[in-house]
Amino acid sequence: MFNVLTKREGVIGVDIGTRCVKVAQLARRSGGYVLERGIVLDRRFQTSASHDETGLFSVSDLGELLCACEQFSGRTAAAMLSMSACEVKSETLEAHPSSAGLDEAALRVATRDSRLPQPLQYDYWQSQADANRQMLHVLSTPKQLTLDVARQHRQAGLTCVSLDGLPLALARAVAMLPESDAAPVAAIDWGCSRVTLCIVRHGEALFVRSVQRGALATIVERLRQQLHLSRHEAWQLIAEVGISGSQAQTSTTRTAETVAKYTQEGLSQF
Repeated sequence: MFNVLTKREGVIGVDIGTRCVKVAQLARRSGGYVLERGIVLDRRFQTSASHDETGLFSVSDLGELLCACEQFSGRTAAAMLSMSACEVKSETLEAHPSSAGLDEAALRVATRDSRLPQPLQYDYWQSQADANRQMLHVLSTPKQLTLDVARQHRQAGLTCVSLDGLPLALARAVAMLPESDAAPVAAIDWGCSRVTLCIVRHGEALFVRSVQRGALATIVERLRQQLHLSRHEAWQLIAEVGISGSQAQTSTTRTAETVAKYTQEGLSQF
């Protein structure tokens, strides 16, 4: 996920989702990368199917969770926020502005009709729209949230050296694939509260769309109601059966078909 691999083992990658925190560390071996260590930690705040934003901009539980990562090598981390706590917007640039002009344009795009708590922390990248125009892509998140992420890492004895954006992380992941410089690739992050699509070519995110429709939390809620399960049981069923229903071992065929139906409907909505 993160491209900071100056030694045999890389930094500790921390993916801060709305339902859980995923922590992973890659190692460089035989000219490639392997997953050396990984752990999934349930969060105190978990997004429901109604997309309740309680705790959405809070990471007060992060430090306590990261204390469980003592088996990871080193104390340097790179974090990534859920797209539920971010906004990504794009704008076509007719000319080629200066660096100062780009900064002004990025600020304007980031703050335009923003739903996020102010002030914002933002960054941007460019892609070629056509021969004469470029696309400006701006990713933003509440500034206070970025400060809280760094503070929570320090509480766990980690140094957070980078706060990454999902579109850029997906683009780099695609670039690591064989023949990644060929045709554009559609990379999808199917999250608990949002589904994010990135069109990637040559390691660049050319198009980004992030929506609530089809998110896993909605699918889990529908399964819970249909099969009369608790929310925890519904999540366990998704993990056991898999999104296609083909991994079912202890579940009945009918249950597996129900899981497959709702997960496929979720993707079709996207």
